Amino acid sequence: PLLVQLVNAASAKLLGTDGPVRVLVELVGDGSWTIDMLSRLAGAGADAVVSADQLALDPQEGQLALGEAFIAASGLVSDRADGLFTTVVVDEQRVCLGVVYSNAASVAAALAAAQGVYWSRKRGLWHKGATSGATQTLLSVAVDCDSDVLSFRVRQNGAGFCHHNTRTCFGPVAGISQLAQVVAERRDNAPEGSYTRRLFGDEQLLRAKLLEEATELADASSKSDVAFEAADLLYFVMVKCAAHGVTLADIERSLDLKHRKVVRRPGNAKPQFAAAVASATKPEAPSAIARTSILSADIRPAQPGEQIRMRVYADSELTTVERDALQQRPIIDSEEIMRRVRPIVDAVRANGDAAVLEFTAKFDRVKLDHTVIRAPFEV
Repeated sequence: PLLVQLVNAASAKLLGTDGPVRVLVELVGDGSWTIDMLSRLAGAGADAVVSADQLALDPQEGQLALGEAFIAASGLVSDRADGLFTTVVVDEQRVCLGVVYSNAASVAAALAAAQGVYWSRKRGLWHKGATSGATQTLLSVAVDCDSDVLSFRVRQNGAGFCHHNTRTCFGPVAGISQLAQVVAERRDNAPEGSYTRRLFGDEQLLRAKLLEEATELADASSKSDVAFEAADLLYFVMVKCAAHGVTLADIERSLDLKHRKVVRRPGNAKPQFAAAVASATKPEAPSAIARTSILSADIRPAQPGEQIRMRVYADSELTTVERDALQQRPIIDSEEIMRRVRPIVDAVRANGDAAVLEFTAKFDRVKLDHTVIRAPFEV
């Protein structure tokens, strides 16, 4: 009770109560830690500071066994008859790769090797991936809020954690983690004709696509368009990162550091970008064409079965306004284009060739029985 009172007093008076706090206890003088002392300190809610020379895999007199010391200092408890601890293995993005078991011996081996080492109920000490090559680099070990489950955060190597050669025991990863994994694989072993491979080999193209997709995201307004453009941009961002050896974990570490930064910049846009946005206006519409102009004469919809012909104009017969109107490039609203195109793409994905035949009849006015026509053709 006295130890608990001291820890509580230190938490409230010395460290304050704003957010989670932990009291660190260090022995001074000639004192040495014991397993019992570590357990009692953990039970009181404090952490022990133990020097490295007091820990060993094969402890000598005055030393503590590494695995036993970790379990005692962490306050770990097991409700299993065999005393094993459920261990959740997660990757750098904290995506669960699988569930295994640990004990004092496997924890000590894992910490000593900085690898994923666990305890198999059939085989005993188990160095995961030692045979297949799909090992894990151990990044950190944590204990859950109830002190009865371990979490091993690892960098997965090889095909994956699962013996079925998938990254996780729950199937393949998805979303940004999957994107980062695929892009990294393409960087090292892209098939011939791969667009990602082309981007890795053409810095100017990659730069242009980053600027293009960032602009399209900035201009998007609806929820679906923002998600669509953001996904496009993320793909090119991950290619840029992979080209420079930057992983998703590197990006997350940078985000975490920025989140903890006390002094931040104002966040104003750089002058050249602020000026570009301020000066951006929609293109002016071309000068109106008089109803009597030859450009507007005899314009009517084509009749069913009528051949569609291109209109031809003689430059010498055009006025300046008419010539400018013909040379004016159409104003393209990308959002309007996507609104029209998406239903077509969705229909083809859902109905396949039947949708292709339907749209061929609708847009090209050609009724086909099959999507493939072989010569000779009937004209």
